[in-house]
Amino acid sequence: MPGFKTKTEYILLPKDFVSDYMSEANGAYVKVYLYALMLASENRSEEQLEVAKALNLLESDVKNAFDYWKDKGLLEYDGADIVMKTASAGTSDGKKSAGQIAKIMLENSDLSGLCNQIIPSLLKKPITPKDMQTVYWMYDELGFTPEMIAVLIEYCASNGKDSVQYAEKVAVTWSEKGLNTIEKMERYIENEKKRKSYFYSIRKLMGISDRPLHQKEEEYLRKWSADLNMNEDMVALAYEYCIMQTSKLSFPYMDSILENWDKKNIHDVESAEAEHTNFQGKRSEKGFDVYADNIDHGSLEELTQKHS
Repeated sequence: MPGFKTKTEYILLPKDFVSDYMSEANGAYVKVYLYALMLASENRSEEQLEVAKALNLLESDVKNAFDYWKDKGLLEYDGADIVMKTASAGTSDGKKSAGQIAKIMLENSDLSGLCNQIIPSLLKKPITPKDMQTVYWMYDELGFTPEMIAVLIEYCASNGKDSVQYAEKVAVTWSEKGLNTIEKMERYIENEKKRKSYFYSIRKLMGISDRPLHQKEEEYLRKWSADLNMNEDMVALAYEYCIMQTSKLSFPYMDSILENWDKKNIHDVESAEAEHTNFQGKRSEKGFDVYADNIDHGSLEELTQKHS
């Protein structure tokens, strides 16, 4: 049974958890983090299933939440235990003092220009001595060049995050992902833009742009885009056929359609429509739905109930 421990003397919820983490996290993940923090403060142990029951969630949601917060650096596994960390704990240990940073800036024109001109311009506000410590930490410890840090800050600012402390957390994640050159960073940013655009288009198509995607739904979209290489038009066609057949949104049903097309190497709307016409003829003859054969109806029912 995993135990929960905290690295802080008091249970605090830093402002940056609310401003930098909570807005992007699935609501269920926030519930799990806060509940785990409470368990840690009381030095209690609970199985994931018990946590799920206490929060009225699926056990898989709890596991996904722990994986999510581990990836964000807010908890870590310590043997059998889950060790909680507050958002502000992060990676600030070992940074040079403000006086040391000021001296370094006098000797490094690139860093000085980055901190005194480029970053304030990107964030539309001056940065503090603490921000300079963080920027130097990214430069010295993570090995990011001033140009890479500028790309990182610009990316964060474009997503509405005007905090150097938030950029630090992104820098840690990028470093762990091996994004250690300008080219890799720019490629990652471009892929993220495409992913967000794809997700937004599909959510708008389905009429669910006013709520975050469930973990399983997000997995489907990633699969359709990355694994099956189905563009928005193909997903839109699968959605149309899904509604025609089931009268409701069904990710598993759409997945069966798109998988069927991929197996037949169909990746354009014209070919898909022709295949569907052919399928309709066979369906009329045989009286069954070949698209529905591979659907896990138990999972479909569970997903439907969760979002009803």
